[in-house]
Amino acid sequence: MKRTVFFGRTVHDALDAERVEQCVPSKRVPGCFESDSLTRWQSNVYGRGFRGARLCKTIFGWSVRSDTGLDNFALLAGHRDGSLPNATQEQALAWAGEWHAQDPEHRYVTD
Repeated sequence: MKRTVFFGRTVHDALDAERVEQCVPSKRVPGCFESDSLTRWQSNVYGRGFRGARLCKTIFGWSVRSDTGLDNFALLAGHRDGSLPNATQEQALAWAGEWHAQDPEHRYVTD
């Protein structure tokens, strides 16, 4: 699935290219990667300080979550923690833009 990149396109594209270069293509699912090589690569990228966030629609409005299971897809901002109560997509996107701006060389935001 192709994602919309709202912030950090250069970082996102560079990581996509790196993943294709370093991970073993799946023999069963075209366009995917073998889990051992993918999780090894993801751990390496995470260890180098790269972070991604995703906008998510919930029953309480929009939230922003980490895009990796390495931190359990942690809630970065949303209704539950009070930072984005009943947020619109525009409010969540504004919050995500500020989050990205804190470290634009290592962060990206997608849908």
